[in-house]
Amino acid sequence: PYSISNLTVETGGKLWTTNAATNIYLGIYGTTLKCDGTIGDGNNFDGISFNLEGANILISGIGTLDCSRVRKNTVVPNGTTNVTIAINMNIRFQSGSTTQIYNNTGAASYFNVTVNSGVTVNLVGTSGTGNLAIDGITGAIAGNAGGAYVVNGTINMNGILYLTTNNTANPCSVTINNGGLIRCNSIAAPASGAVGMHAFTINTGGRIEVQGTPTAWTTPSTLNNTYTL
Repeated sequence: PYSISNLTVETGGKLWTTNAATNIYLGIYGTTLKCDGTIGDGNNFDGISFNLEGANILISGIGTLDCSRVRKNTVVPNGTTNVTIAINMNIRFQSGSTTQIYNNTGAASYFNVTVNSGVTVNLVGTSGTGNLAIDGITGAIAGNAGGAYVVNGTINMNGILYLTTNNTANPCSVTINNGGLIRCNSIAAPASGAVGMHAFTINTGGRIEVQGTPTAWTTPSTLNNTYTL
């Protein structure tokens, strides 16, 4: 991986890896990931990925942003990373776990992601791939990797929405606000680690669409999970 403070790709500029086999991570430790040009290689899978490690990071711009993964990967220097997504973007990792946004620290930490109103984030993949989790790739990483996803815009994914964690501290939550939408293939919500550790909330005017191939929502556990619809 490569570590930088802030990243700006200016109009007419392009940043990509020409790597279709391995994820190449850029660690962002400042406040800015701005794309006015092009990041990634369009519809061609490209391994460029981002470890978001700054305390507060804005992903913005007027360009085209395609990448392979977006995650938090370390607690140094910040145990909490707050990310605001203010640009339409495509995330298209299609091998291994296929989980594309998550907290990967394996330690006590928070990864908080807000998708702004009017913004669309596509987790691109063949049917059944392109997953979203908080606590590791399936909600079960070692340590207490917590976080909160707040969706005011749209997240489209062909894979699994994981509403679970094995945490005994540092809770996880997914909230869809008025005007927000998550469109997924299925929901996985097995029991979480301790009381109140995972919450799923759809507020008035929010929506979730579950395509259900082959099963829309396996039996949702209420053991340490809460659901407010």
